[in-house]
Amino acid sequence: MKQLGLLFCGLLLLLGITSCGPIIQIIDVDVKIPATVPVDFTGKQIAIFNTLFTDSCRVGEVPLFINDSILINKFAEGFKDRLALDLSVDSETILVYNHFFEKEAMDTIINKEYLYQLAEQTGADAIVLIDSLFIGNIEESTYRYSSFNGEYSFLFLPYLVVMRIFDIEEDMFVASLPVADTIFWEVLSLRSGLQSVMYQKVVNSLPSATQHIGSTIAQLLQPQWETQERVLFFYFSTSWYDALEHAFMFEWDDARDIWVSITKKSKNPKRLAYAAYNLAVAAEVTGKIELAKQWLDLSTKYMKIPEITHYRNMLDDRGRQQRAMLMRVE
Repeated sequence: MKQLGLLFCGLLLLLGITSCGPIIQIIDVDVKIPATVPVDFTGKQIAIFNTLFTDSCRVGEVPLFINDSILINKFAEGFKDRLALDLSVDSETILVYNHFFEKEAMDTIINKEYLYQLAEQTGADAIVLIDSLFIGNIEESTYRYSSFNGEYSFLFLPYLVVMRIFDIEEDMFVASLPVADTIFWEVLSLRSGLQSVMYQKVVNSLPSATQHIGSTIAQLLQPQWETQERVLFFYFSTSWYDALEHAFMFEWDDARDIWVSITKKSKNPKRLAYAAYNLAVAAEVTGKIELAKQWLDLSTKYMKIPEITHYRNMLDDRGRQQRAMLMRVE
């Protein structure tokens, strides 16, 4: 009886606590991340042009590529396939062409007359120009491990891609993407002195690497979905529980409608604050960042929820990063 009495008291204490405040629920959500360099391709025929030079562009004793025909075409393939996926179109509808220049004639590419000529020949509404794909020299760091007479080699290969997108209807370049980064390989070898073999393997893997780079850069142009953790609040009542269940099922419109109803009917400042906070999450995960901030502002008017500061800073940081990375050519 003593144990049952303690259990009963514990239940009463728990109910007393939960009746006063909300329950915190952490859920995994698919957050719609706005495009870093947003380009509207809606209803447009897209044509990609790889810039190739008529003279040889491989120099030096170690790999150094500038607009290599194989690599730039693999890059364009990765870019095209990812862009088609994000736009929900058949990748075959995005056409890829090569155009050839001597280095001294590169100014032709920014000539509008030439761009309209390309559009007329291909029927494109949007021209994607891959101006340059530069692959730099291999850099190597090696660490030897006596325990197994082997070594780890870390190989780094810098690259620079310069792309521009011209919209025929807007009569302007709508985006510029100079992207510089490094390709990285980790090689474990049981024998030293195989540098030439490692370097050759790096060169052989470059087509697949540049295809991946093309796919990665294409993701900058369209909104992406990313799984993240978010905090939601609920009380032990039918409406709050139903809203949480909708959120778990990614039915954010239905969850939002319930939380909006709570903000209209409830006179409890605490519940109004938590409902507004949940509405901020619903707005954010559907890509409405500014609306999310407005809901946080409303929540703060009712009550200062500790989680708001971190959440607001996260939304502000994302906005600053997007503005800093957004590049347009006037």
